[in-house]
Amino acid sequence: MNPQARFVKTAKGQEEIRSRTHRLQPRLRSLLVLVDGTRHAADLVQAAAGLGGDAGFLEALIKEGFVEEVINGHAAAVPPARAPRPTPVLAPAPAAADAATPAPAQDADRVYAAKAAMRRYIKVAAGMLEARALNGLVDGVRSLDDVRRCLGGLRPRFEANGCGEAFATLAAEVSGILRG
Repeated sequence: MNPQARFVKTAKGQEEIRSRTHRLQPRLRSLLVLVDGTRHAADLVQAAAGLGGDAGFLEALIKEGFVEEVINGHAAAVPPARAPRPTPVLAPAPAAADAATPAPAQDADRVYAAKAAMRRYIKVAAGMLEARALNGLVDGVRSLDDVRRCLGGLRPRFEANGCGEAFATLAAEVSGILRG
């Protein structure tokens, strides 16, 4: 595989990101999130290594039809790209009187799930982001309001490091968690 090759998601790959229709293995799905047409194969293989895999991860995504190589600026079999979906944004919550107050018992599971999702996406993008600092933000999450504030703090850092699509997927996942 050419280390300078770039890849894009196929319609099947985009469908997997939107709805998990194909039930792709979590580590492969994490790599799929990072495929955006700008990263070279070498970068994606490095990201796969951070997920405990190797070049076989990228090869599996190609073989199964989730991604394909960009040739002369266009994907061979992918129809013209649609307008990007707007990034889900969670409205910031009003400042709490005591941010250290733990979440009510009924919200504790949702807070835990949201923190786990944020940590998972930070790990996926760790090669490009300052994972320790970002995990520090997640450590301070104690309530649903804290989840919203933390997600707001993660967005500019993901986007500044070329991980806007990964953030959009994270925001959608966390939004679903918060809705219960």
